[in-house]
Amino acid sequence: MLLKKILSSPKNYDLKLNNGIITGSDDEISFRFYKESEKASFEVTIDGFTFVNNTGEWNNAMIMLENTIKKMEREQDDEKIEEALSKLKKYLSSEM
Repeated sequence: MLLKKILSSPKNYDLKLNNGIITGSDDEISFRFYKESEKASFEVTIDGFTFVNNTGEWNNAMIMLENTIKKMEREQDDEKIEEALSKLKKYLSSEM
């Protein structure tokens, strides 16, 4: 259920991908996805308690989250490019 919630609103969880480890958090929880040999581990921390689930079934979930993070990064890059283009157009139009 938590994975569905994360995937439905990924921007609410400050997702990060660093060296194959996915981290994220909101105001109430934090979580990590990482691989240990053949299995992926999913850790969730809430109220100072950490719950860990290790299974091979998390591999697909981890891939889905990695793809979601990469898509969000591309969207952010596209927004930055659009802002830069807009500023350049404004700059060029003010010079004439």
